[in-house]
Amino acid sequence: MSVRTSAQIIEGGCLCAAIRYRVLGAPLSSIICHCATCRRACSAPSVAWLTVDRENFELLSGHLQAFQSSHGVVRRFCGACGSQISYEDAHSPATIDLTTVSLDNPNDFPPNLEAWVEHKIPWQAANQSLRQYQRSGDDDDAHHLAEHVMTRRLISSGSQFERDIGYSRAVVEGDWVFVSGTTGFDYATMSISDSLLDQTEQCLKNIQSALREAGAEFADVVRVTYVLPNAARFPECWPILRKYLGEVRPAAMMICAGLSDPRMQIEIEVTARKRAA
Repeated sequence: MSVRTSAQIIEGGCLCAAIRYRVLGAPLSSIICHCATCRRACSAPSVAWLTVDRENFELLSGHLQAFQSSHGVVRRFCGACGSQISYEDAHSPATIDLTTVSLDNPNDFPPNLEAWVEHKIPWQAANQSLRQYQRSGDDDDAHHLAEHVMTRRLISSGSQFERDIGYSRAVVEGDWVFVSGTTGFDYATMSISDSLLDQTEQCLKNIQSALREAGAEFADVVRVTYVLPNAARFPECWPILRKYLGEVRPAAMMICAGLSDPRMQIEIEVTARKRAA
């Protein structure tokens, strides 16, 4: 499973090495595009693209030349060797697409779908194990593709648990935000209080941080699950829970079960759905 962590670094560059770039964090999607514009721009039968958060992209060296291939679309390339590096769409200002083969390790990011198959060169075989999108060019089809390509995002708190076990603090899928079971550790220091109330507060602060990174708030939470090793102590947490969720009143469940570390006294998991702005 690909986990988005602060430690994940992706690097790449052009053929002549004049251009070098870095991406911090996991990509949002990986596709193969067969559209005629991509083919001509790269002089290739198809082009593999990796979509990343623009804020996570950093140009380390060199200067990218720009070419506006269509309205609102800018492609950037190395002026020395001609390697195409990026694709930027004015309709998606928060993201940038990078040519997958310009990565130092492109094998780490295999595609999960093929787009614009209706433009595919006949002698190039489609990979039937990938999702296929014809992309007729109408708005509905374009929106349908965007829903599948651009919606999943993995969020990490930087917790050692996430790296060791292999999971994300939260997964964003479209309007939905799924926050993993979260405990009272301060993930910056990996320390935890002996107090149940302090742990409850820290749980909710950790969850709030994940929700905000996903573009959501506690007001968007629709379901919450509490897990405590000692059910008799659950009422002690109620004032703090009301502080964060009293106005929201999501669907809830409390489970009495052992936790993975004896220092943990509570774990909280939430699901949220972002509302339209």
